[in-house]
Amino acid sequence: MSKLSILYGLDSELAIFRTLKYFWIRDEEARPLLAILCTTVRDRILRLSIPFILQMQEGELFQKEKLDQHIEGFKENSFTKSTLESTVRNLSSSWTLSGHLKGRLKKFCSKVIATPRAVSYALFLGYLTGLRGKALKMAGSWLQDMHP
Repeated sequence: MSKLSILYGLDSELAIFRTLKYFWIRDEEARPLLAILCTTVRDRILRLSIPFILQMQEGELFQKEKLDQHIEGFKENSFTKSTLESTVRNLSSSWTLSGHLKGRLKKFCSKVIATPRAVSYALFLGYLTGLRGKALKMAGSWLQDMHP
């Protein structure tokens, strides 16, 4: 098993990956969202960038400097300047692959449409993290109107 497979839990023994594979083969359109959802489970820095990305408005210019500040705002992160730049570059790439950002040199916030299977996977992940009842229902409602 490769280092990335271990790092991201790409193992059919794990419910998170097994469920990802189930939806992956059934919904090609959902794949970008399925991938980012699965990745956020295992990647703390990517998870920390979620509020930054979701607060952006559709069409808004993505500014690396603002994401730098957002990530630096978490006290447990003590990145060197070069590590922070690399991290932000990788984050912007991940959010571009998921469809939340569009563009090559200049990136803009893009509206993402969640398919029913992507919403189901997100709810499954929420359930695994302990969301129940109203909290899970609210997450589902929010996901159906996926923004940005």
